[in-house]
Amino acid sequence: MINIPVTVLMPVYNAESYLKEAIESILNQTYTDFEFLIINDGSTDSSKDIILSYQDSRIRYIENETNIKLVATLNKGIDLARGKYIARMDADDISIITRLEKQVAFLDSQPKYVACSSWVETFSDNKNSKLLKYEESHDGIKVKSLYQNHFCHGASLIRKNILIESNLRFDSNFIHSEDYYFFIKLSELGELFNLQETLLRVRHHDSNVSVLSRNIQYENSLIVIKYQLEQIGISTDNIDFNVYSRFFCSSFDLSKDEIERIENLIFTIIQANKKSNYIQHQVLINYFFDKWFSLCLNSTKFGLWIYNKFTNSDISKLCKISKIDNLKLLVKASLKTQ
Repeated sequence: MINIPVTVLMPVYNAESYLKEAIESILNQTYTDFEFLIINDGSTDSSKDIILSYQDSRIRYIENETNIKLVATLNKGIDLARGKYIARMDADDISIITRLEKQVAFLDSQPKYVACSSWVETFSDNKNSKLLKYEESHDGIKVKSLYQNHFCHGASLIRKNILIESNLRFDSNFIHSEDYYFFIKLSELGELFNLQETLLRVRHHDSNVSVLSRNIQYENSLIVIKYQLEQIGISTDNIDFNVYSRFFCSSFDLSKDEIERIENLIFTIIQANKKSNYIQHQVLINYFFDKWFSLCLNSTKFGLWIYNKFTNSDISKLCKISKIDNLKLLVKASLKTQ
């Protein structure tokens, strides 16, 4: 077993429509020293024929006897990988030609990071593309992950030794959110980093996720969110996660009662994190202060009530608001009062 710098791990299941584009985006990388571990998970279409049509010696083809599903296939790939790094790739996405070159150079020069990812461009055959920009720093990633996964699995490059030493694998209890939970657990072992450029194009199409799968994804994502809050030191039993989600999605239709509940929850999280330091404390404070101010600024339909609520809040006392922002909130609230 020869150790090589990178294993590109790509599970395949009935991906014939886009498989060639995905494979060639890896084979044409400017960084060339890798094995391309393609695991065919019981495909019933022409995926196998497409894979075997390539004569590139870097391709290492593995075929599951039956369809064991994504999580088990990913874990099998981790165990089979020979690379120092594992790069993830999905069978319907497109890696930018310099992706591996830039990610390997980063991890080679930054040993404190256990994994890196990047911005991604989502696209489909009938919709406009969309650029997803993820936070760069480890603490920025962690604070944004309190609501949703902020580290793109398909664009990731991971140090394999961290996975082996910690026995970290994808968990089948988190179907459709297995990557979310995986990277939260990985973030507890070392630092994550998002390169601030687009290195992957993610294809969205009708077969990506069914309505049932979306429901399962939502429920499992909620479990991951609860896990993080519990690590901070928060009991999640009495949290209204409908209000929580609307706040994090910057929904500004909250009632006075809901605003007060969010205020209390934010301050409770901040106080608990001060003790646990699960997330770098000042980063958490800055993030929640900005979100709190944005909520208040967009809730001026309540007039001076919202201005007084912001001014007297314990959250607002943790950061210094600029005179311009304070005046903006006061004017908007005053105009609604009149």
